[in-house]
Amino acid sequence: MDWLPGWNTTDGAALGATICFWSSVVLGMTTVGVNVISHYYSERKDELAEADRRSAATIVSGKLDEARERASNAEHKAAKLEGQLAQRTLSPMQREIITDAIAPFAGAKILILAPMGDAEADTFADEFVTIFKGQGWLVESGDVMQAPIMSSPSSPDVEVAVNEADNIAHRLPPGAGPLIDAIVACNLAPMGYKSDHLTSGQVSITIGHKPQRDAP
Repeated sequence: MDWLPGWNTTDGAALGATICFWSSVVLGMTTVGVNVISHYYSERKDELAEADRRSAATIVSGKLDEARERASNAEHKAAKLEGQLAQRTLSPMQREIITDAIAPFAGAKILILAPMGDAEADTFADEFVTIFKGQGWLVESGDVMQAPIMSSPSSPDVEVAVNEADNIAHRLPPGAGPLIDAIVACNLAPMGYKSDHLTSGQVSITIGHKPQRDAP
């Protein structure tokens, strides 16, 4: 140990002992401090890891919500398109209401119109031809007549019309009144209509283009 500074003198040994003692104290405090700081770093690491996990979970949740919304929108559009493409048809209840209304007026005349080039409307109009012929009504021209009909998305499915002068004079053709009431009861139109294109005594049913209503 002779190589240690102050090893061979009393004062030197005392100084060396003092230096080593305080050095050990400082090193001990440093070790404690480092351990404390290490503990805080460890806690901070866990906090940041948890924050990252929550952030990732939020991102995933947001993407899932977006995916659900896109799927819902696609389903809504598909349902809307399906409704637009579906063929209109009278329900059994609607057929019964219309049949009961016109049955007492066998021999009355009816003009049934559908838009030119609209196969869906023409098929729907054929259902009315069958009902009226079945109750003894005379369908003018014997079938659906094609006409240049314009309708808007808010137009009713069916319009029953009479001559404008007949309407003003309150002299409706036979069966026209009950027919209008039946069409309204079937929710196919809100009311009857008048037309200056019809001759006196004429009553018509016009099938418009299929209303393009939004799907629910």
